[in-house]
Amino acid sequence: MNGSVKNSSRGVARNIACGLAGLALAACATSVPPADLPKPPTPAPASEPFSPPEVACVPKDYVWQRRVKDKKGKVTVVAKPRFFIPKKGLAGRFPVESHLLTADEQAESGWPKSKGEGIDEHVRASCAVLKAKYGLTDEDCEDVYKNSWERVWTPAEGGGQIGQGSKGIPPHLEEEMFSFNMRWIPPVPPGTKFLLSHGDRHVIVSGGYEFGPGKKIVAKGAIGGVQPEVEYFLGAKTSSTIRVRSLENIQEMPLGPVVCEALARPETQNPAPKSGE
Repeated sequence: MNGSVKNSSRGVARNIACGLAGLALAACATSVPPADLPKPPTPAPASEPFSPPEVACVPKDYVWQRRVKDKKGKVTVVAKPRFFIPKKGLAGRFPVESHLLTADEQAESGWPKSKGEGIDEHVRASCAVLKAKYGLTDEDCEDVYKNSWERVWTPAEGGGQIGQGSKGIPPHLEEEMFSFNMRWIPPVPPGTKFLLSHGDRHVIVSGGYEFGPGKKIVAKGAIGGVQPEVEYFLGAKTSSTIRVRSLENIQEMPLGPVVCEALARPETQNPAPKSGE
């Protein structure tokens, strides 16, 4: 083979190799041989996957009674009614609730005028927290907020505002994301933490901002409600049985998913209470 044919063959080979490497042929003609092309940059290593913190899950009875302060500042505990969760917990359904407006959103824009006004921005802010803190992806966020009722504000009730809870005190963003409600009478203080469990999954949640669910939903076995983020981390669905407990020192624990190795599976350790328990 003469030199011109040999050079031509090398040129064709180089053009094919450069094309496979994604380089323009014009640039390839004057580039170094393919074997000497610089390697593409190595992708940055993926961030460490989220690992739920392990907490000391020591169940305790929870009792809340109304406090009355007189003119001298003396506080008296009213005997009845009282809100009570036994040490073994209470089990029932916790369907997903609509969103509560956060303190920052209320300060910036006021109360929404419709159930959808500003909700997309709220969901994006929540998704940003889920991605940054818990390693979720955009696709995961779509799964968290997959249903239409998971993308609306809670309705105005009892003379309140759209997006407003029963106490009228807006939670901060992560409190809203990991909030839940029950028919507590008297209502517990906003920010009171509890543990929700489904199988071997556990989430620390914040209560006291909202009251419910309604009596029609209670008649179907529901004893409370949760935000969609809580349902997602519990791996639960509308028909799931979830157990609520109080724990020793729970107010010092972080909101969100946690590991409770000390607790046995609630379905086997503590059966759901019978009607009236």
